[in-house]
Amino acid sequence: MDEFDVRSADGTSLAVWTDGDGPPIVLVHGSIADHTTLTPLSHELCNSMATFSMDRRGFVASGATPPYSIERD
Repeated sequence: MDEFDVRSADGTSLAVWTDGDGPPIVLVHGSIADHTTLTPLSHELCNSMATFSMDRRGFVASGATPPYSIERD
């Protein structure tokens, strides 16, 4: 897996891991988790799809720009 960062409109750095090749699919974890929760699924899909697993803002490798709001998440 390769990792890169993207910047949201408010400047927050968001970490993304990519794997595989083919049509893209974005995998977003639920609350109280991080991108590693989706690793088994990403490995299953990587032979037919390009997977993009991200850490939501405020989780592990992604930043958090105050104030928090669900609309910004």
